[in-house]
Amino acid sequence: MQLLRDALINVATRSVADAARELVKASIDAHRVDPKLHRVLAEQVPRVGRLDNMQAIDRETYALVRSYLEAHRNEIDVADVNLAAFICVATVEALTMRPSCTVPKFSTTTRRTRSSKR
Repeated sequence: MQLLRDALINVATRSVADAARELVKASIDAHRVDPKLHRVLAEQVPRVGRLDNMQAIDRETYALVRSYLEAHRNEIDVADVNLAAFICVATVEALTMRPSCTVPKFSTTTRRTRSSKR
């Protein structure tokens, strides 16, 4: 969670396009910290009835992203910032959680950044 907090602080004044790239990267980095742990949490926490902690993290993430989007309303054309924040958080989480749980060696995969492709 701290990686996401730090990323949001770093992108607070940057454009939505720049922020989106950084936040996706922060989410990937967070899932790379301990992919096995993420897999266990995703699989076991719902079974043992300990969703409160995970839901608290989800709420904080949503609130942080929503605040960012609200501060950048002039850059986005959405009628419902709440829904936009939910879609952003849910999409990024789903797309970064799945590889960390299913892709072998996800934590050690070499990353290519936009600048390294040039």
